[in-house]
Amino acid sequence: MSGEKWRPAEELPPLHEHRIPDADRPGGEYVCQVSGKLLILTAEAEVTLGEYVREPMAEGWLDWFDGMHTEVTHWMPLPALPDTIRITDARRLPIKKEREGKPWR
Repeated sequence: MSGEKWRPAEELPPLHEHRIPDADRPGGEYVCQVSGKLLILTAEAEVTLGEYVREPMAEGWLDWFDGMHTEVTHWMPLPALPDTIRITDARRLPIKKEREGKPWR
């Protein structure tokens, strides 16, 4: 167990600078601030994989499957996986919480 705990959304995760080559932008790159990989708990009681993003035009919780979320209640750093497991396609992780009367996405 990694000892990670859920933290309130008001307590933002640490951010680091992320640079993406972009020939259409001045300086030839796009610069934004992002967190590491996170588990995000939404107000709809869904747990999903994502990150916090701060960029010139937007800031918020980015769900890697559904886009931006405005109602996030908690977040947790993604726990470390065993050395024998590698994530090659995050969409294969069954991390959406099944809600009453609604199927898995």
